[in-house]
Amino acid sequence: MVNYRPWQLPVIQRGVKSLSEGSVYAIQSPTGSGKTLMALDIAFRLMQEGKARRVVAVERTRNQMLSYSRDLHKFFPNKTYTVLISKTDTCPYVVGGADPEDIDCKVCSRSPNYDLTLAQLRSHGTFEAIDILKKMQNICPYYSLRGLMYRVDLVVLTYPYLFSPITRRAVKIHKLIPDSIFIVDEAHNLDKIGELLERTLTIRKIRLAKAQAEKYIKDTYMYKALIRALGKLEVKVKEITSKCEEEKLTHIPKKEIFDVLEIQDIAAIYDCGMAIRSIMQNLKKYHVNWVLSIYRFYEALNEPSLELFATSDELVLKLTDPAPLLDILNHIPYLVLMSGTLPPREYMEKVWGLKKPIDYVDVDKEYGPVFPEENKKWIIAEDVDTRYANRKLETWLKYSSYLRRIYFKAERNVLAVTPSYKVAHEISLHLRDLPLIVEDKKTRLDIVQEKIYMKNTKWLIIAVAQGKLAEGVEFTDPETGESLLSDIVLVGIPYPQPDDYHKMRSARILQRIGELNCELNEFDITMHVPALITVKQALGRAIRSRRDKATFWLLDKRYLRHNWLEDLDLTRDKIKILTLENILLETSFGENKALRALETSTN
Repeated sequence: MVNYRPWQLPVIQRGVKSLSEGSVYAIQSPTGSGKTLMALDIAFRLMQEGKARRVVAVERTRNQMLSYSRDLHKFFPNKTYTVLISKTDTCPYVVGGADPEDIDCKVCSRSPNYDLTLAQLRSHGTFEAIDILKKMQNICPYYSLRGLMYRVDLVVLTYPYLFSPITRRAVKIHKLIPDSIFIVDEAHNLDKIGELLERTLTIRKIRLAKAQAEKYIKDTYMYKALIRALGKLEVKVKEITSKCEEEKLTHIPKKEIFDVLEIQDIAAIYDCGMAIRSIMQNLKKYHVNWVLSIYRFYEALNEPSLELFATSDELVLKLTDPAPLLDILNHIPYLVLMSGTLPPREYMEKVWGLKKPIDYVDVDKEYGPVFPEENKKWIIAEDVDTRYANRKLETWLKYSSYLRRIYFKAERNVLAVTPSYKVAHEISLHLRDLPLIVEDKKTRLDIVQEKIYMKNTKWLIIAVAQGKLAEGVEFTDPETGESLLSDIVLVGIPYPQPDDYHKMRSARILQRIGELNCELNEFDITMHVPALITVKQALGRAIRSRRDKATFWLLDKRYLRHNWLEDLDLTRDKIKILTLENILLETSFGENKALRALETSTN
């Protein structure tokens, strides 16, 4: 018997009715409100009514799958499930993050065993079961899990299986659609669904490909042709990236990179990549095939929906309009979208291209609040902002002074979210005397979590908007489930870089939807809504249960504008407005003196 919390049963009953009437059911509800339970309960009620045969839950990452196996075991113990994750994570012979396309299952002697796999999932849970199956000599974990799709009540899979046309066709996911209820979790990420098709090319990849070829095929006739082709490519990539800015995407005509190689050059890259793949197969050790990854980049240049952009670090092929990939949602008869930070309904209809009626429920506003409002304290700074014209040393010093004072006032760890890696780096330079975790492109979440579990250290975590530490991350005590963060700091507003990519994205979306009968403008599509989702995601890291309390610091005077106050559901009586000097005056004399000494020595 499920012991429902006050908002859960009304949301469940409304969901059953909405889906039965042909609507998409969109649930916006904070983490910790029991979204997984509510979605599964809705789906199983519809199954009981004979409207579907199974539930398909779609997750952005493999770690987010665990909530479904946990809630299934706790609330629906008689139901069965399987998971679909990539060959890279399930093949026993992968030792170095190979691309799934590099793994040739035709030469493998392992075979599926459905009954044993189902028993392992029941007994041990998802990832422990996969590890056990990998150690068995004759069983293929990937095809065992995949073959259970039509035999279980719940199929949990990652985004590529539904949204990547190639992967969807390969696994035949379309066969599940007519008689399944689909739950798309963390649905705010659909705005970035084009990342599934992205291909990148860097100087580092080219050099790794050269080194890999030297290791595996140096003595073959094709080696010299490959090195010549990669040499020409390296020169061109250097030429393009040297003219571009860091973190700012510049549009590059595809012809400029495509014409660098002749047909025989591309053929040499492909032949060498396949030869390396064959050697890995014989060794039964799959690593990243850097040579084939370069061929796939060239292959993707032929895809008309992808445009080529460059920064000072890389070339990247990007999808500018998410609607073509998201169109599959229009063909699903029973669809639940849920997140703690869904975009507005019109954004989902216009930008994402959803055509069915949407029943949009904001649990906090309609049935909540889920967590007590008195547990949240809001502070907005009116003397700083991160507009591009203000990104200079004086601004970084002021922000670092804010963070230093916030850190000393905080009861627990502090998470500060910055607009970019560059901003995170600039501010951190002036805070090196503090226990500091600064996110960069190589940051590993597991190492960060390991550090903050050390209860004798209070950390200042400087993260990056839409990075690894600001979205979909649990900073909670593994034993009590309580939040390990007492303060969340938004260092400026994380508006996307106004570069060629974002200009092209908004232009193409507006061209598709037309500007008539649409309240969204170019600023909403390109800047405001994506930034709003990012801000809400960051704020959601602190309060994960009714026991948690947090202070939210919005360090940018633009948060005082009407649109931000309204979208964050803030009124003047809820917020405190201050400046850096206000915090200085509030600080005790001894601590104030120590802070000034630290700032003088650091700055």
